[in-house]
Order: sequence, then C-alpha cells, then structure tokens
Amino acid sequence: MMFTNVHACGHPERNRFVSIFRSNKERTLFGLGPKPPFPFPFAQKTQKYAEKRLLGYTPTELYDVVVDVKKYREFVPWCVKSDVLGLEYPGMFKARMEIGFPPVKESYNALVTYHKPTVVKSVCTEGKLFNHLTTEWKFLPGIETNPKSLHVNCVINMLSKSTPQYTWFQRFVCNMIRYGGTIPRHIAIVMDGNRRYARDKGVARSKGHLLGADKLFEVCQWCHDLGISELTVYAFSLENLKRSQDEIDTLMSIARNKLLEIEKSIDKIHEQQICIRVIGEIDLIQDDLQILIKKLMSQTKHYQRFILNVCFYYTSRDEITNVIKDLASGVEKNLLEINDIDDNLIVRCLSLSSTTLPDIFLRTSGEIRLSDFLLVQCRFSLWLFADVYWPAFNLWHLYWILIQYEMKSNVLTNVKQKCSDILNKFYLQDDEDTMHARKRVTRIENFLKSLENERYKKLEMVTIF
Repeated sequence: MMFTNVHACGHPERNRFVSIFRSNKERTLFGLGPKPPFPFPFAQKTQKYAEKRLLGYTPTELYDVVVDVKKYREFVPWCVKSDVLGLEYPGMFKARMEIGFPPVKESYNALVTYHKPTVVKSVCTEGKLFNHLTTEWKFLPGIETNPKSLHVNCVINMLSKSTPQYTWFQRFVCNMIRYGGTIPRHIAIVMDGNRRYARDKGVARSKGHLLGADKLFEVCQWCHDLGISELTVYAFSLENLKRSQDEIDTLMSIARNKLLEIEKSIDKIHEQQICIRVIGEIDLIQDDLQILIKKLMSQTKHYQRFILNVCFYYTSRDEITNVIKDLASGVEKNLLEINDIDDNLIVRCLSLSSTTLPDIFLRTSGEIRLSDFLLVQCRFSLWLFADVYWPAFNLWHLYWILIQYEMKSNVLTNVKQKCSDILNKFYLQDDEDTMHARKRVTRIENFLKSLENERYKKLEMVTIF
C-alpha cells in the first residue's frame, strides 16, 4: 500500500511510505485491553461461509452422519454435549449443543430440519453469542461413473451479538494508538475504487458498490473503537449523475437498502446517541429515499456521541453556491448587511460548521485529486492518498493513517493556531472602536440561528406513513 502525504498548502512530500498489509479476517477468543462500550448498531452484518467438496461417499452415508446429532460429541472438535430434545414433527426435531473448552463454552438450542438423503439444516433458536446462526448441508450425486461419490455443500450464516472481534495483535495496536497518541476527532473520506475493485475481481459493478457500502459500516465501527467521534464520507457526487442510468439505479437501490437497515436499528441508535446527517441536494433524490433520509436526520439531529456525515448528491461548489444564495437572501430580508459578509461567515454557513473540521482528508484507490469534496472545510487537514481500493481498505490501513497523523499533528496544530491568530487580529482591528461592532455580531448570530431553524424545518417536513 502506498500513501502520499500532502499538507494543507498542497505540496506533496518527497518521501512516500510503502508498506504491505494483508487482509486479516481471523477471530480470537481473547483480546488485550478493554472491550468497546457498544457494538455499532448498523455495522454488524451477517457473515457467510460456504464450501463445496467432492468426497468418496454416497449421499446417504454422509447424510446419516450429519443428521445423527447425538453422536456429534464423539467426533466434532470441541463439542462436549449433543442431545436431541424431542421430535417436533416428521422432518424436524429440537437439539441442544455445547461447544468449547474451559473457560469458554457456548450452549445453544437448534431446530433441525432434514430431508433424506439430500438436506440437513440447523437454525439456532437460543444462544448467548449469536443473534442468528444457520447451517445448511446439501448432499448431491457426484461423478456419474462412480456411485460412491458425492458433492457436499455446506453454508453457514451467522450474526454475532457482540462487537466484531479483533485479533489480539489488532487490539494491542488499537490500544497503543488510542491511549498512547493523538487521535483525530474527525476524518473525511473519498470512498473511491468500487468499480475498479469489481473489475479486478471479475464481478459485477453492483457487487463492488455493495461491498463498498458494507465497508463504510465496518469503518464506522473501527472509528468508534479508536475514539474518532466524527466521520464524513463522499458517497455520491452530483457529477455521478453523468453515469449510466443502470448504475445510478443500482447505487440508489443500495442506498435504500442500507437506510432501511439503519432504520431497523433506530432504537439502538437512540440509545447510543449516534447522529446521522446527509449533506447535499436532498430534494433531488427520489421521494422514498428523501423520506428515509429526512426522518433519520430529524430523529438523530441532537446526538453528539458519534456523528456520521454522508455527502450524497453533493459537490463543494454546489454547497458554496447555496451558501451564497443564503447570504443574499439574508441581505434581502434585512437580516444582514452586505458588509457583514466575509470568509468567516461563509465558513459558518457551511454544512459542517456546527462540528469540528476534518483533521484528515483521505482518498482511496491511488487517485491524487480532491473531486470537489469539502474544499473549504479541509484547508487545514492532513491529506492522505491510499493506493488501495475502498472495498479492500482494512484496519491496518486505518492504523497507518493514524500513525501518519500522529507524526504531523503538531505541525498542523501550529498552522491552525497561527492562521487563527492572524484572523482574530484582523477582526479585532476591523472592529476596534467601531460603534457598529456589537450590532454586527448580533445580526450575524441572529442570521445563523434563522438559517439553522430553516434547515431544521425542511427536515420536519416528512410524510409519516
């Protein structure tokens, strides 16, 4: 993976950091340091494992082994108990299993359905570790010339009740970074590379976009666990409307499904005080998506524990244009005077004005350009460009980004402070001994409050079905 560091002034550094990371999907029973206080509600997703083998048995022989749950404890690794609790009706029975080794054990009840000699399916009904766990075996005839052969398909779907588990080394590095360094409060990401990732993997573009959406939820969990309190992502540019209608429809369908997933977790979102905001030309979006977006924004607008900003139907030029229109309207309504308008007021009217500005600007895929994303808000950010497609972005990439920020944080802080001092000195000189200074401040504050109320009113105009 390659990163190019660019300071706020826009000059690339001479050195490039090259490091190789491997995707690590291992799970561990033990971890170092405290566990995260809660699982991110919509970051959890069902994990699927599937395998197909050609074996030297008849379908009936292997079926008889798999369906005989009572004998699992004799040959299944770490299975210490396996009992049939009773027959529900022909083709279905209840079973109880206990798997593990001291001090870690998991017991659960399962409903087993079967159809001899082709299918055995187990669905977990009661357990401490999983919200959802299904295992399905299918036994099909093998080679035509060899009757003692079969194709066996095994598919496991599971959804853990807890936060995604890290390996002990991932948790160790997480704690080293979180408690031993400077953690950014806000990261902005251009999620680039979904289509090229799909092309390289030989799958449909829609699959690449879907994996990219899943990756966003995963990164939300990582940011929360690392103590990063705000994440802003570039999900859909107004320039993307130039793409084919089929691709746009696919992106809207994925967005709709993900919003529905979030809506199903709304109770946990309230409990954990997560704010969800969509920034962009929301009124151009399809009506059903508008309703979902505005409803979620209205319900979570006051939360501050974790903030997710999704730039959707957005460009920075369009955002600045809308701010200029708002300011012109303020002058027309006599809320402002033309001399009240300056660069500071423009920044305060932008969508992210109520929160911290991004500490890091990150773009994946190896492209080194800004793509009209948060051009004003990221003027003091550390710019990083990662040579990895967004769906392949992993925890180690994020760790490396945070290490880069730790190395540059003092420089960035000093630059921000110097610019702030210069601006404050300029405003003090401008307002010193001016009779209208206090009135100007009052006008600006009243205008900003009016603008905020107007934006909130648009969110409240939601049809509830």
